[in-house]
Amino acid sequence: RVDRMIVLSDGRANHGVRDLVGLARIAEEAREAEVAITTVGLGFDYNEKTLAQLASASNGSHHFVPDASALDTVFAAEAAAASASVAAECMAHVKLAEGVELLEVVDRAHRQTDGGVAVPLGAFSPGERKTVLLRVRLPAGGEGNEGVASLELRYRDLGMDGEGMVAGALAVSIVSDTDGALDPLVDLRLQRRRTAAALKEASRLFEGGRLEAARRVLEDNARDIDRARHSFEPGMPRERDPRRTDILGDLATQSRDTQASLDNLRQAEQLRGQRRRGFVLDNQMMMNPYFD
Repeated sequence: RVDRMIVLSDGRANHGVRDLVGLARIAEEAREAEVAITTVGLGFDYNEKTLAQLASASNGSHHFVPDASALDTVFAAEAAAASASVAAECMAHVKLAEGVELLEVVDRAHRQTDGGVAVPLGAFSPGERKTVLLRVRLPAGGEGNEGVASLELRYRDLGMDGEGMVAGALAVSIVSDTDGALDPLVDLRLQRRRTAAALKEASRLFEGGRLEAARRVLEDNARDIDRARHSFEPGMPRERDPRRTDILGDLATQSRDTQASLDNLRQAEQLRGQRRRGFVLDNQMMMNPYFD
């Protein structure tokens, strides 16, 4: 049974389905069939938007390689992920409590269900973490504990060769204090989203010849990341958060991606007289951060 595909392409369809909506629909059908599509853009002149959408819609990964010499690394990483999987066909079911309104599922493909959503999560390797971030509105009420949702994760256990399921519930404590900070993991996901948006916007501006505007977008995002990292420094509120190391590592990756794009932009500014597309390309799928 095929459950993973790798597409090496320039992202420019020249026959059959060519539009982004149609290609995304094919990727969604692959996801429903539990097939993840990993896309690889080769060289600097490829359609990143199309390949990223194919990967995101199918729960796959997206890689950029500047030339063929880097393909071995991508293939090795994909092979390692496939061989190490301990669970497959994972589906998170979220049923909202009465009166709770779903506003948004952040950066994840999903489908509406009776009273909630189902979110496909693909396969898991040992120790891998995936998250589902929802934005909801709670019914008006006073302070106290409020149920938000019941949760189920159903999956195929590859070790036991059978079906598995874990369940839980989510509640919040409502208080009148309006100064409470977001949970650090939620804050991280939102920062990833801002980073993804900044990289895409900078790429769009670059392709339109607006190099200075692209640079400002990237520099603003670099400052946002620095502010997020500062909250974990000694003496700051999040210094002792148990997830500090993992979160700082992720922020460091975002910082490197942003800095690499700035470096490439500066090179492009020096070569402004020459035509060169697509500088925001070292993107291990920042669009759907972690695929988690």
